[in-house]
Amino acid sequence: MPPKAEILVSTHFQTFGTNEEQLRSCLIMRFAILLPFLVAACSVEPEVEWVSTTIDGKHRSDFKLITRDNEIIGGHDGCNAWSDTDQDGMISIDLEGCPDDPIRAAYWNLATGDGATLTQQGSQLEIRNGHEGIFVRIR
Repeated sequence: MPPKAEILVSTHFQTFGTNEEQLRSCLIMRFAILLPFLVAACSVEPEVEWVSTTIDGKHRSDFKLITRDNEIIGGHDGCNAWSDTDQDGMISIDLEGCPDDPIRAAYWNLATGDGATLTQQGSQLEIRNGHEGIFVRIR
């Protein structure tokens, strides 16, 4: 059996006769239509790093988040770095002891809690889900 490319070419020759110009035009048009989809499927948005300015209205600049495709994939809670794993609901985290802190608890709720809405406006990221966090882009 001939390769798929040969089948495609022979099918077009049957449709258009042997007019190579019509075949070339048809193939270029099909490629032009498919190109944006191929590029979109292959592109990966880079990771973006954010640092907190306020959490629940309190000034805090020691919390970080990392996002990709508008999803939180990691961060730093002021004493522990963490990242999302490929397994549902699992994270990888350092195990440094952290003092109890209601703002740190709010950060964790914002970073990993359900129902959080992320709104990006320029270099600012706002997250809400019963708590509110404002972060600014640092890279």
